[in-house]
Amino acid sequence: YRSHMDLFFEEAFQAIYDYTAGYPRQVTMICHRILKELLLKSKMVADAHLVKGLVEEDARSGWQRTNLILQKSNY
Repeated sequence: YRSHMDLFFEEAFQAIYDYTAGYPRQVTMICHRILKELLLKSKMVADAHLVKGLVEEDARSGWQRTNLILQKSNY
């Protein structure tokens, strides 16, 4: 990616960290989903609202945080 524009606002980075606690695999997974959402919604930059929407979607589908590990609650 080479552009003068950022893909993520600073607030999005904070929301990603709040959600993942910096756990590398979770950061990669949520960033991948964010990039897909940017394409699907024809947006140019990710903000905290987009990140929080994806986090809420995870919560509705049964994923929950337990000791820095994201686990599916209905296995």
